Amino acid sequence: MWNSMNPNAADQLAEAKRKAEELQREARTHALLRSTRQRGQPSVSAYVFVSCIRPKAVLRNLRRLPGVVKADALVGSSEAILVVQEQSREGLEALLNRIRDLPGVLAANLKLAA
Repeated sequence: MWNSMNPNAADQLAEAKRKAEELQREARTHALLRSTRQRGQPSVSAYVFVSCIRPKAVLRNLRRLPGVVKADALVGSSEAILVVQEQSREGLEALLNRIRDLPGVLAANLKLAA
């Protein structure tokens, strides 16, 4: 049955799965941010723009780092964007240094969230 599926339907199914996964990642991100606020823990959030070689491969390592809430590759470039959260600005600086030390990372710039 799946072998006889029309190519458009297969593309639509793949796109629907991709969107569902993206929505699940967004929901986890929002849940994490809400739980941190509810516990009353002080935290600092920021965006990190990462220039890298082979962004998809680098993303696997970035997503494993504690403090990285969300990590996505940017289409059409050798860049990724991260949402990060730490207890302090010093914690953000330490995380930024860990990001810069990863294989394949060429540069990383941090911008504090308002």
